[in-house]
Amino acid sequence: MVAVTARGIRLNNPGNLRKVGNWWAWQGLAEDQSDPAFLRFKSPEWGIRALARVLLTYQDKHGCNTVRKIIERYAPNTENDTGAYIVHVTEALHVKPDDAIDMQEYEVVDPLVRTIILHENGSQSYSQATIDDGLRMAGVVRPAGTVATDPKTIVATIAGAATVANQVVTQIEPVWMFFQG
Repeated sequence: MVAVTARGIRLNNPGNLRKVGNWWAWQGLAEDQSDPAFLRFKSPEWGIRALARVLLTYQDKHGCNTVRKIIERYAPNTENDTGAYIVHVTEALHVKPDDAIDMQEYEVVDPLVRTIILHENGSQSYSQATIDDGLRMAGVVRPAGTVATDPKTIVATIAGAATVANQVVTQIEPVWMFFQG
């Protein structure tokens, strides 16, 4: 049995953004735009950036500041089971459908983007680092002091810290030896 990769994942477009309006103006588009309906991005980070930019635009230009308003615009009943989509997102964000949310807050955008990717593609296999890179490119940055939960990000952080610690010890050791002598 051959595994089928979701269209949004294949196109580096995990939000399944369509070719509408001035679609060719999106940053990070791949040269190959052979899909007739959906955008293809150079990498998942560019697709995640585009998804986050769409959500920020919904809030800033269209006043969509609740899960209900966002999902009704993003996934209309003509194409989706919008009610089920709203339930999925509200459960992930731990809010009610009409609670005000702020798309400028990382703590809102990160789980919202993750849930949209899961709902649109049937899976969400991107690392925290990939999600964070896409969000950062969209202008949404993880606040200082928050702890990563993705194992790949944790390992990379520990490895980086170990490298820095080794460099510090290497530089301090001769000074320490001088004072010991």
